[in-house]
Amino acid sequence: MKAPKYSPTWFPPDQFKLGGRTWTTELVHRRGQWAGTCTPSHCRIRLNLRCIESDEEMRHTFIHELLHAVAATMGWKSFYRNEGKIDALACLLTQFEATAVWRG
Repeated sequence: MKAPKYSPTWFPPDQFKLGGRTWTTELVHRRGQWAGTCTPSHCRIRLNLRCIESDEEMRHTFIHELLHAVAATMGWKSFYRNEGKIDALACLLTQFEATAVWRG
């Protein structure tokens, strides 16, 4: 098996809840050109380390897939399928997460 392109130092949550359902996050090494997938029927997000090259990309991909999970939970089918809007919002939320300065 091909080694990952980088060794992560940032990791997404192993699990979280949305709408009362427990979701899991899996880090995988799979062939293909996909960095992440969201499978609402299994409450699962997968991040493909073969296609992710940095912690920033890992954060962005997780947030992107999390937005798919939120859209599925809310029943927003049109938004769930709109990769452009999902990715644009993921870019902004990734920027927020990376630059936020919290009091204390």
